Amino acid sequence: AVVSTQSTGELEEVVERERYGKECETKSNAELNEKVMQLELQLQERTSEVERLSYQLRDTVSRKESENYEAALKRLRSESEQQQAEGRKRLDGAKREIYLKDLELEKLRVELQKEVRRKLDMASATG
Repeated sequence: AVVSTQSTGELEEVVERERYGKECETKSNAELNEKVMQLELQLQERTSEVERLSYQLRDTVSRKESENYEAALKRLRSESEQQQAEGRKRLDGAKREIYLKDLELEKLRVELQKEVRRKLDMASATG
């Protein structure tokens, strides 16, 4: 009877250890499942953050490209206006030169007319 009591005690101890092991395993699995769910949530949050940052970056790049385009357009307009102003100055200078030449020609024409009249008057006085 002593042997069978000892065997029964050992058997109960083995059963108790197995039950404890299964409880630990179940508890450990539950903790792991909880940890997996937390990590999945973190992954979703980080994925959302990456998408948000990606949109923000695209928006920033678009805005910068637009700003660069606007700056280039402004610079081209300024250069064009400057070239037009220089062209107007040259045109005004050329017009002034033409006007002065016209005045000079008119003066020469008047002098030539006076000279022709003077010679005609001299020719008629001698003739």
